[in-house]
Amino acid sequence: RAEREATLDVLEPLATGAATRNAFLLHEAALSGCEFDAAELQAFGTEVAELVEGQRAAEKVWSLYAQRTSPGAAEGLRRLLLAIIRDLRVVFILLARQLVRMRMAAELDEGERRALAQLTSDIHAPLANRLGIWQLKWELEDLAFRFLQPEDYKRVAHQLDETRAAREAAVENWRAQVAALLAEHRIGAEVQGRPKHLYSIWRKMQGKKLAFDGVYDLLALRVVVADVDACYAA
Repeated sequence: RAEREATLDVLEPLATGAATRNAFLLHEAALSGCEFDAAELQAFGTEVAELVEGQRAAEKVWSLYAQRTSPGAAEGLRRLLLAIIRDLRVVFILLARQLVRMRMAAELDEGERRALAQLTSDIHAPLANRLGIWQLKWELEDLAFRFLQPEDYKRVAHQLDETRAAREAAVENWRAQVAALLAEHRIGAEVQGRPKHLYSIWRKMQGKKLAFDGVYDLLALRVVVADVDACYAA
């Protein structure tokens, strides 16, 4: 029940609607042994029924993933998943469910934990990236990194913690300056500051052969505005 409620909490800010929520709950009920035939699903409406069928179709991809024989098979399976799912709201459900499972993965034994993290790294995080669902992508990547490469994860996390106070002060200073400038020019905007995510830092260190001290873009600002004109003005 806790996992189900947590998944609904992840879906809520994604604004996928009541049909998505109901389809998720019906599929969860089916996984628990309360199966519905096509006629029974239609009683909940065609939209909900199609979203449930999309989740069922995705189960075939997970079976194929378990039988894969090469690391390169993941890209083909991601394409297959997008091809067989008619409604992208199904992908939102899959990503939300996987994120909650990853948040709880520390409770699993090491084999299960690594298998779940590898699936996340191969399928879910790249899908979130492809669809531009950044708030899920970053956390999926960091959690997979944590369980697949725990020593690298701990090292980067420790190095970030050592400079956390200075970085938080710096990003708040920049955030306040940008917000003041936008207000001065009467551009309505929300300015957010955030640290770079652990996996993206580690990937940059690996790709450019950098030590931690050589990574300078550890912080970022995000400016959220109402429309395209305000975006260009900002």
